[in-house]
Amino acid sequence: MQKNLTLISTLILLSSCSILSPVVTPEVKEYQITTTNTDEISCKTESNAAILQVSPVRVFTPFDSRGMYYSVAQYQLSSYSLSQWAAMPSEMFNQAILQKLQKSCIYSDVSGSEFMVTAKYRLASQVMDFKQVIINGSSNMNLKVYTQLIDNTNNTVIKNKTFIETAAVESSPAGYINGANEVTNSFTNDLVTWLSTK
Repeated sequence: MQKNLTLISTLILLSSCSILSPVVTPEVKEYQITTTNTDEISCKTESNAAILQVSPVRVFTPFDSRGMYYSVAQYQLSSYSLSQWAAMPSEMFNQAILQKLQKSCIYSDVSGSEFMVTAKYRLASQVMDFKQVIINGSSNMNLKVYTQLIDNTNNTVIKNKTFIETAAVESSPAGYINGANEVTNSFTNDLVTWLSTK
């Protein structure tokens, strides 16, 4: 009887201290890379009658995950625990590049299909760096993308370029998102300019 009474009084004490109450976990917010929306463009004449095939964008590890990475010291990466991407960065970058190039009127058609046999050119892109750097009170969003324009008829590289984009941002997840959108916009604009020149 004494043991039962002790057990009951212990359970009452624990429940009154809220130890057995459910733990409230904070909600993880999901974000998407969004690029500046331009009005629908009706291309009267393309600057190049060829078709461009956009290969799926490769994103180097660890940046091709749903984690949103930042660095406060060299060779150190952390990710925001309550903020993450809604989709993989490779998918979001691929979509941003396709949309921008389709509206650019550089090529007669731009396709994201891997099995396009009629495309004269192919664009291959690799995201090498995609993080927020917070050092000495300043915060920047960095994006580094290596891109190749390839002639599909003989599988040779016509030209290549490493795009490096940086934007000063606030040291927070909101600053990260704003910076990610800004550097992605800068990259896609620079990519169109680069593809437009011979």
